[in-house]
Amino acid sequence: SVFYPFSGPDFLHAYYLYPSANEFILVALEPIMDAVKLDTLNSSTRNSFLDSLNHSLRDSFRKSFFETNNMREDIKRVKGVLPLLYFFIERSGHELVGQQYFYLDSAGSETPVSIAKLYKYRTPGVKLEFRDRQTRQLKQLYYFNINMLNDELKRRPGFEKFLKRKKPFNTFIKSASYLMHRTTFVRIKRLITENSVSLFQDDTGIPYNEFRDKLDWSIQFYGEYKKPIKLFEIRYQPDLDSAYKTATTKEPIPFTLGYHYGSKDHNYMLVRKSKASTPR
Repeated sequence: SVFYPFSGPDFLHAYYLYPSANEFILVALEPIMDAVKLDTLNSSTRNSFLDSLNHSLRDSFRKSFFETNNMREDIKRVKGVLPLLYFFIERSGHELVGQQYFYLDSAGSETPVSIAKLYKYRTPGVKLEFRDRQTRQLKQLYYFNINMLNDELKRRPGFEKFLKRKKPFNTFIKSASYLMHRTTFVRIKRLITENSVSLFQDDTGIPYNEFRDKLDWSIQFYGEYKKPIKLFEIRYQPDLDSAYKTATTKEPIPFTLGYHYGSKDHNYMLVRKSKASTPR
């Protein structure tokens, strides 16, 4: 399983980094809405919708992430995350074979529900089942529309129980606005560190000092560490800078992925838990 918090509808990068995974769990603030049925629209309305969908993908293709302010407006036009998820699933060589709206109860169990009643519950989600057109491998994607602030997760114990049942999983974090550098996101950070077998992230994820002195984690550095972009200058990590400068092995990154898009100034860490400490 791959856990991708703060993802938006970005199945694209999760799939290409973890092509053999058969389960993806995405969590973000963008809403779940009933998808537009294209075959019920007249030609003009349909073309207008597809233009809006194309427009909503511009940041993902050009920058490798969805800009929050742009996504807020784009999602209104394309009616939620589903059209973007459908697009990524189809264009990555898969076919959609099933969909189910559901909510999680306090025990973390999935309960099917209609889209009309989805937001009557605290932990709304949608599950997409899809198949690789070449290998015929069946996969599934969960998307949860919840806030991951400490207090919000505390109000949703079912989500934590659901996620723990998926352990050990691989966690992927990119372009996450340095949210887990704040004390208001300690709970999701703990869920990741206690239940992941690996974590692939840029410097916007969990601070480096959370792993620096822990003997049960190994760290492989990729790329080059540069100071955060101007918007997040305060999140500069001197210890991570030093670690990159003194690392005996660093691997190059043959692609641009993150806030320093279009340059070579991007970094990733592959943090892996030792077999002895892997959660069961």
